[in-house]
Amino acid sequence: MNDDTGAPLPGATVIIEGTSVGVATDFDGNFTIEASQGETLLITYVGNADQRITVGSEDNYIVSLSPYNELEEVVVTS
Repeated sequence: MNDDTGAPLPGATVIIEGTSVGVATDFDGNFTIEASQGETLLITYVGNADQRITVGSEDNYIVSLSPYNELEEVVVTS
């Protein structure tokens, strides 16, 4: 699992939607979860938009999360 620049996302949460079955990604953004065809994986990571993937017949998925909210302006006061 990567961000939109290709950097890995360690610690992202991947759960089978509607269950308590879930895992976190490792240091390289990889994860393994046992899910049945037709189940939906909900992938979340702080600062990024959630993504849902419906499990099909594939064994591997490439997931890239997009930033949820980008700052357009920062105001500093002192």
